[in-house]
Amino acid sequence: MEAFWSWSIPLFRFRGVPIRAHWTLGLVALFDFMLYVRSDFPWWLAPILVALLLVSVLLHEGGHALATRAVGGRCSEIMLWALGGYAQCTIPMRAGAHLLTAIMGPLV
Repeated sequence: MEAFWSWSIPLFRFRGVPIRAHWTLGLVALFDFMLYVRSDFPWWLAPILVALLLVSVLLHEGGHALATRAVGGRCSEIMLWALGGYAQCTIPMRAGAHLLTAIMGPLV
C-alpha cells in the first residue's frame, strides 16, 4: 500500500506540512470538469467549481492537521487523492485529543 501513496507530486508546504496530490486526483478533477461542461452550467463555471471542491477538501484536511498540532501531536503530510484527502497525523493517546482532531476537519 505504501507504493500507492508514493505516486504523487508535491504541491507546497503549509506550516512545515507537505501537501501532495496523488495522480488519481487529476482523474477526478477531469471527470468533474467534463460533467460540469456537459451540463447546463456555463462552460467557464466548470474550472471554478472543480477548484472550489479541491480547496474545500484541502481546508478540511488542514483542520485535522492544525488540531493535531494544537493538542501536541504532529502531522507529517497531507495527501489529496480521488476519494478526498488524507492527513497523516500522530495524535497523542488522549480521548480529548482524538475527539478534537476528528471534529476540527468538518468544522473548518
